[in-house]
Amino acid sequence: MSIPCILSIQSSIVYGRVGNSAAVPIHAIFGHETLRIDSVVLATHPGIKQATKFITPCNQMHCLLDELTKIMRSDEIDAIQTGYLGEVEQIDIICPFIKRHSQSLYVYDPVFGDNGALYVDEVLAIKSKKKLLPLANIITPNMFELSYISEMDVTDINTAIEASKVIQANGTKWVLSTGIFSTKNEVADVLVGPKTIDIFRQKRQRLGISGAGDTLAAILTSLLVSGETIPSAVKKACSITHSLIKLSQSSQSIPPLKRELIE
Repeated sequence: MSIPCILSIQSSIVYGRVGNSAAVPIHAIFGHETLRIDSVVLATHPGIKQATKFITPCNQMHCLLDELTKIMRSDEIDAIQTGYLGEVEQIDIICPFIKRHSQSLYVYDPVFGDNGALYVDEVLAIKSKKKLLPLANIITPNMFELSYISEMDVTDINTAIEASKVIQANGTKWVLSTGIFSTKNEVADVLVGPKTIDIFRQKRQRLGISGAGDTLAAILTSLLVSGETIPSAVKKACSITHSLIKLSQSSQSIPPLKRELIE
């Protein structure tokens, strides 16, 4: 039996666990191979502080994806996961590749803002929404991104559900919105599917844990590649991620995933 293979196109950081720095070890824990393309290399999470940033040139990204097309059959890539992108032109390179691999599961994590503000250029956020969203099997926005993409004011579970339905009208069948305010002491992850709505409530922990969303998206992708249904994979991914948040000793970074949490 071949090892499941995931193409992950997102950021890499020196300090912390976000983007590929979170995803690659997580996929390895599940026994999956990661084809890693870093969209940008940063010193740390841009939401924490102004970080040194080296964007992967578009010609390099194009060459890497072109080489993959030549050396791998399209059915050898089980899933594609995208996250933080370095510049808007990268979207024009990624989209055709995803379209050519339409049989691959595509997990779209917007990763362009949080806490009420964008941390990428708005042109990138708009194009990401327009071009990548319609290609996705599932999207995993945080509360700010859900508001931005749907152009609605998301404040609670009910408005998150309505915003998710707006997003579904743009193509993707499944919307998992994370970190939705439920009560003063509770936070919820809300999964809206074609015919179902599932709400996963958790006790609210320390806010601002860097990498929680990236970790959840990576765990979700690996669970889906392992054969889980979307509702089952989402339930497990949310539970595992919140367990890691509880273990966090610093708001700077989420702890690494341990095998015992997935067994």
